[in-house]
Amino acid sequence: TQEWLVVTRRLDAAAERLGNQSTEVAIAFPLVEPSSPLPALDVFAFLPLRSYGMRFLLQADWVLPSSRESVDASSAWNQWLRSCVPDLCVEAAV
Repeated sequence: TQEWLVVTRRLDAAAERLGNQSTEVAIAFPLVEPSSPLPALDVFAFLPLRSYGMRFLLQADWVLPSSRESVDASSAWNQWLRSCVPDLCVEAAV
């Protein structure tokens, strides 16, 4: 079994998306030996989408195209969610 460091944050989404009072973003870092290179891991929207080259898992309520294969990069909601990720990374490192 593998151990993970998981950090979640509930975000106030009322100003960002009509009908949503809050949303949750989670990141998870695999706890591995320092000599082991971390693989690129998937981004999730409750189910795995694809890898964007990040070395941690990222889960959020992303807006997806009908194919459900990727995150809609043009979505203002997704851009806002993405802007919240650096703070979560800092929180995980502290």
